[in-house]
Amino acid sequence: MYKNGMPNNFSLKTSNRQEAKRRLEKKELEISGILISRLYEKWRTNRVMTVTDEIKITPYIKMVGYKIKMLIDFIGDIPAAEVDDKILNVWKVILIKEQSLTTMSIVFRSLSPVFSFGENQELIPKNPFKKIKIPKPPPRKDYFTEEELAKYYSVIDRPLFKKYFEFMVKTGIRPSEVRNFRWSDIHDDYMEFDGKEGKRIFPIWEEHNILFNEIKELQSSDQDDIFFCNEKGVSLVNHDRMGKLFKKYLRKSGIYDYKPRLVPYSLRHTFATLLLKDGIDIFDVSKLMGHKDVKTTQHNYDHITVMDIKKPNMKIFG
Repeated sequence: MYKNGMPNNFSLKTSNRQEAKRRLEKKELEISGILISRLYEKWRTNRVMTVTDEIKITPYIKMVGYKIKMLIDFIGDIPAAEVDDKILNVWKVILIKEQSLTTMSIVFRSLSPVFSFGENQELIPKNPFKKIKIPKPPPRKDYFTEEELAKYYSVIDRPLFKKYFEFMVKTGIRPSEVRNFRWSDIHDDYMEFDGKEGKRIFPIWEEHNILFNEIKELQSSDQDDIFFCNEKGVSLVNHDRMGKLFKKYLRKSGIYDYKPRLVPYSLRHTFATLLLKDGIDIFDVSKLMGHKDVKTTQHNYDHITVMDIKKPNMKIFG
């Protein structure tokens, strides 16, 4: 007889509670295989235990959970070991056709760590996502021109938010780094950004120091170490909040009418694009962007042509 997929009359042969739990889970795996949802739960528990900063981990876990739901909606909550490259290749084609190459890429890259965890913990024999070739999505070329930036700033009726968006443009900070940024990350001549690629250093220029002073004057004295917060000191690290505020002013400025794809990440693209147009060397821009390889910069900003580059100061040639 079986109860919940387990035989009623088997023995775990141990009196140690932790060992009994481990053996029970192993027995469950041998009989029916760990389901996709259960694999996600184990991965989630492991992530929570290994990362202490809840602000950093919660949005990522929720995002991966949503991608797991997408997978389950497609094939059902089957044993994770039954997910193979054939199933995933079919799903890949459907995602590209019904949504986009970018969406497919994000979904697959988000789910792969969950299955890698399962493989490392010997919960499943292998990670099927490793066999899937994921084409690199075309770079998004959505950015603000200098004129559009001025127009955008002019409609922001909350000075503090205007300074935040200005800071994002003048640093090229990633949205993931925005969530983690603190006043304690600002040092004498550099600041530290902590995001998906780990910590990176960004130089502090005179314009940044001016912004820091202006932001401090507008923030509540009760904001503690939080950099991105509202006037009352409440954190704005939730990406949805920043996105809604960004879109609100984009519509108000009229730019949304012809550039609806602009998002907070576009401020990072704007930073790089305007630097390149100003004639800054691509290797320097690559370092400022935190790219590990200059090829990433070249791929993302190949829309810059020689005619876009401003005339250099010819006096340097004598």
